[in-house]
Amino acid sequence: MEGSLGGYDVYKASLNDDGSFSKPENLGKNVNTQLDEMTPSFVNGSLFFSSRGHFGFGGSDIFKSELGNDNVYSK
Repeated sequence: MEGSLGGYDVYKASLNDDGSFSKPENLGKNVNTQLDEMTPSFVNGSLFFSSRGHFGFGGSDIFKSELGNDNVYSK
């Protein structure tokens, strides 16, 4: 998809008043990498996702990101 950093990326979209969705927006380099980010979920306002590009213990690890006051997700 246009704006992809590579592999599978996590995007966001807003629900418009008419019930349609806005154009998908990539969450950027704090969340997405050149590899795969998948299975995004929200728990108590925090974004959790699996990634093969944010290196952790191996394979796909689970990471957490918070939306900051600047409307950007944390690394």
